[in-house]
Amino acid sequence: MNSSKGLAGFFLVSYEEAPFLVRSKAKAFLYFCLIMLALLMMLAAVFALILPEIIMQAYAAIIAMLAAMLLGLVLLRRGRYYAAANLIAVIGALAMIAGLLAKVNRDAYAGYTTFIYFMLVMIILTSLFCKRSMLIAVSAAYLASDVLFFFLARNNLDPISLKVARVGLVDSSFSIVFACVLSYLILHITDGAIAVSEKE
Repeated sequence: MNSSKGLAGFFLVSYEEAPFLVRSKAKAFLYFCLIMLALLMMLAAVFALILPEIIMQAYAAIIAMLAAMLLGLVLLRRGRYYAAANLIAVIGALAMIAGLLAKVNRDAYAGYTTFIYFMLVMIILTSLFCKRSMLIAVSAAYLASDVLFFFLARNNLDPISLKVARVGLVDSSFSIVFACVLSYLILHITDGAIAVSEKE
């Protein structure tokens, strides 16, 4: 048995009798968490070297996600896959929203060039590992924070930045909605196909 199988066996022992979809998602979730732990540490190093002026904001989000990944692995090992996946989705959403709103009184002009991108990634993550209800909840939270950020930050922007922010609000809001709808449809089709396959 190689180390990869040994690692999967350690974390996924509780899923041997689980339905195919849960087993597949649990395995993908395990490797996602391991890869993300490495990527988050790399991201922390990049911020330290290239963008030290916003290192505190970045590190707060990175540390929150690192903690969520580690706790997610603990829950996964205990056989609580959906609790682990929902934890990552919720902590990720809170970290992204907090990071965005923290820019209101600091560097509001950069709001639509940072955390909005990660929100779209988190919507995809949620659609991959969570149920449809969580996908809708996370997407709605992102959309609400996007609109809230604009109304809180607009008085702190110069005319040019305000014009950019208006465009950013429209583009990001529709991007969040499109990402949610497409992810929902993919989930619906995939779950339906797996249900039919299991019946057959």
